[in-house]
Amino acid sequence: LSSKLRIYYTPIVRAAQEYNIDPLLLAALIFQESHFNPDACSSTGVRGIMQLTTSTALALGVDRLNPVQSIRGGARYLRQMWD
Repeated sequence: LSSKLRIYYTPIVRAAQEYNIDPLLLAALIFQESHFNPDACSSTGVRGIMQLTTSTALALGVDRLNPVQSIRGGARYLRQMWD
């Protein structure tokens, strides 16, 4: 976990700052969704490190298979849901 968190530390912190989300919450969400696996795919068709649907990724303007874009999109989506 620590080695994977190290890889994605900067994108997590940047997305957390941009969308005013606690970076630890964002990291916990990523762990819960994909265990930091950017190639994760569920039986329901969600994919990527943040487990976004195709339609959600399109609405957010991100490539769900790109980990940095997925993190940013997932953070934006979480902020939208919160607001």
